[in-house]
Amino acid sequence: MNSNGGNEGAPSALAAAVVGSADAVVAEKLSRLAVVLDELATVDVSLVSDDVLVEATIEAERLALRTAGAVTDRLIVEASDRDLPHSLGFRDIRNFMGQRLHSGDPAARYRVIAATGSFTTICGDRLAPACPTLAGYVADGRVAGAHVRAVVEVLEAIPGEVSAQTKAAAEAQLAG
Repeated sequence: MNSNGGNEGAPSALAAAVVGSADAVVAEKLSRLAVVLDELATVDVSLVSDDVLVEATIEAERLALRTAGAVTDRLIVEASDRDLPHSLGFRDIRNFMGQRLHSGDPAARYRVIAATGSFTTICGDRLAPACPTLAGYVADGRVAGAHVRAVVEVLEAIPGEVSAQTKAAAEAQLAG
């Protein structure tokens, strides 16, 4: 299986990216990230001090959340905006996430993305995230998907007649 989820003999779109293109920039950044992850995975963590182990664990978790929120989720939003799942034969974005990306719980993951992503309208306008405070926290790696889903569940329970300003304040309060 290669990076594009196809068979070993199939060419990778990332590997075939034209130098200087946006495709090549993404391919190069992902390649650098993979190298750093490979290097970090070989470090003998049994030799680090307790203080560094705790701090490194916290930072690694934050970076993992940030990678999911600031990178992967943005790519999923873009795939959704372009309707790529349908053109690839998937029922919807959640089906694409489960079948092609192997997301553990695509419906739950998409719920987070729907609340924190900046989607594009059919007219080409970029929409602000439904939950902007949460979106910032997700992009910074400060909150996990379970926290976002819990906040969204509470926000959805707020009656419709409550003002948008009050709902925004509730989101800001619950996000942190």
